[in-house]
Order: sequence, then C-alpha cells, then structure tokens
Amino acid sequence: VLCAGKDLATEQTASRMINLLRQLQQTLPPSALASTWSSLQPQQQLALQSILSS
Repeated sequence: VLCAGKDLATEQTASRMINLLRQLQQTLPPSALASTWSSLQPQQQLALQSILSS
C-alpha cells in the first residue's frame, strides 16, 4: 500500500500506517523485527527502510 505507486490509501491513512510502523520498530523485540524484515523481498526492504528513515 505504501510503495505501490497507486492511490491505494489516502495520504492520511499512509501517514498513520508509517507512524504505526515506526512505533512497532521501537517496541518490538529485535528478533521479531528481524524475522518480519527477512520475510520481505529485497526491494520491499529498501522501500520500507526509505519510508521509515524519512
């Protein structure tokens, strides 16, 4: 939804999703985060990393 390049979500919804992902990044145990991260394709990892770091 965040990286599809289409209007799949409103800007407000995308912003809320990003904020929730940032909260999860701070609160999840590192092992859970690593496991979730490893399930993504490399291009998805790069896109998500870019979104979360901006």
